[in-house]
Amino acid sequence: SHMVDRGAVPPTYGPLNNAFIGWGFTWVPWFFMLSGFVLMHAQLGRKDPAKLEPTVAAVRRRASAIYPGYAVGLLISLIIIMAKGRSVVAEWYTLLMQGFLMQGWVPWVTERSLELHLWFLSAMVPFWCLFKPV
Repeated sequence: SHMVDRGAVPPTYGPLNNAFIGWGFTWVPWFFMLSGFVLMHAQLGRKDPAKLEPTVAAVRRRASAIYPGYAVGLLISLIIIMAKGRSVVAEWYTLLMQGFLMQGWVPWVTERSLELHLWFLSAMVPFWCLFKPV
């Protein structure tokens, strides 16, 4: 992974690394492809697949289910870092982009964000806007 190459995380050795972890960069596209298939299958399985809610309503519905927990987690991360007396590594624009779920759009912003593991949420926002969620 690119994080191992940069020395940000230690490498993992052994057969598990070769079998699964070493191929991590390929699992993400597979996940998105499989998720898209499942969502489309669910949509086509409806009685009337043509009856969809408007895009804005669909994005609002998904965001209202996900964003509150995300925002609370982001705030808790910030509080913990500040309580430990550590300086916040992220620049102001990184925090701003992460607050609006845009941190995954720029790789160096993703790597400096508070909650690195939630990059995929910023990748899902454009999909919600382009392909109405079911």
